[in-house]
Amino acid sequence: PRRNTATGTPVGGGAWAALRLLLTSPYLAAIAIYVLFLTGTGTLAYLLQARLVAAEGLTPVARTALFARIDLFVNAGAAITQALFAGRVMTRFGIGPALLLSPILTIAGALAVGAAPRLAVLLATSVARRIAEYAVSAPARQILFTVVSREEKYKPKAFIDTVIFRGGDVAGSWAFTAIARQGASVPLLALSAIPVAIAWLAVAAWLARRHERQVVAARL
Repeated sequence: PRRNTATGTPVGGGAWAALRLLLTSPYLAAIAIYVLFLTGTGTLAYLLQARLVAAEGLTPVARTALFARIDLFVNAGAAITQALFAGRVMTRFGIGPALLLSPILTIAGALAVGAAPRLAVLLATSVARRIAEYAVSAPARQILFTVVSREEKYKPKAFIDTVIFRGGDVAGSWAFTAIARQGASVPLLALSAIPVAIAWLAVAAWLARRHERQVVAARL
């Protein structure tokens, strides 16, 4: 078990204790839902990308080169964004804009692919979203845990980062498969992410307000 660096007191408990805290804390539950929406829509975009890449008829070598370039753009973009902009934006405006950025980009990307269902459009929107996630949204999610107790920080966070994170992948995959089996076109598959992203946007806004209130309360 983790220990308090000041008192040496072990936190104790396990997965069931983490689940209990999630179910009894609206704030922690909202963080879990945020992550679920994040990974679910991300998986849907990845599977849609796989479909469009397959439709291009690229050779294995060409696919490998394409994915390598995508990862290069994402990693370079995330490094530059985090180094030059992320910290300044959160310092000046708080974590609200950072939490809202990923769902906003998801909606914009879905609309773009819905209007122009081409691989280049999907790749451009996916790269933008992944850069925002790695450089801006992920640090903001970690900041959310700075206003909770030590027990709430260590137990539910580990559960969210593993079970909830992977659960979102599974949910996104199931949703994509279910919609695709109905004969949905690429635009419809892309647009199916919008209702989830709108709910995600609402959760992000609520989390930002709740975090700000808890920060203010901690200063009193």
